[in-house]
Amino acid sequence: MIDQAHDHSWSISNRMEFIEFRLFWEDHVNRADSMEAFDISRNQAIHDIHRYLTLAPENMSYNKRLQIYEPTNPDNSRTRFHWR
Repeated sequence: MIDQAHDHSWSISNRMEFIEFRLFWEDHVNRADSMEAFDISRNQAIHDIHRYLTLAPENMSYNKRLQIYEPTNPDNSRTRFHWR
């Protein structure tokens, strides 16, 4: 069986690492963060966030009021990936 966390191109891996980094160190991420960091479209940023949620659904949840994704576990003991 193919390991989904490793079945990505280099650029996708970088964006997945970025999402995880922001969750771990900044305690939130949103599509604008990815759009600015990687100069990608809104649709690509949304797609990347959905890809991350597919791979690690227990790591973050959406805060509708603030319109950001936040870590689901405040002590940062969530699934960590090696994207490359």
